[in-house]
Amino acid sequence: MNPSQSPITILGCGSYGTALAISFSRNGSPTYLWGHNPDHIHQMQQERQNRRFLPDIKFPESLHLELDLKTALDQSKDIFNCGAKPCFRRNSLKNSTALKT
Repeated sequence: MNPSQSPITILGCGSYGTALAISFSRNGSPTYLWGHNPDHIHQMQQERQNRRFLPDIKFPESLHLELDLKTALDQSKDIFNCGAKPCFRRNSLKNSTALKT
């Protein structure tokens, strides 16, 4: 990893969020990927891929999957919202204290 590259957080682990996270990670940025579905995150953690949306594309080691929104947000200053609008709104309201940081 290049020490000048800052960490990046991606909110939303669908096809676009996952592809973006893989791209940033492959280019040397420590990348944190958060999703609203804990079962999906656990599956991706175990398999090191997003079989649901991008099958057979393995995650780089610098791609970290995060269950907790606040922890994901605390990892970086650069945050990309790639989640579907209804999911993001629901989770924003549910986790509003994490989003105030």
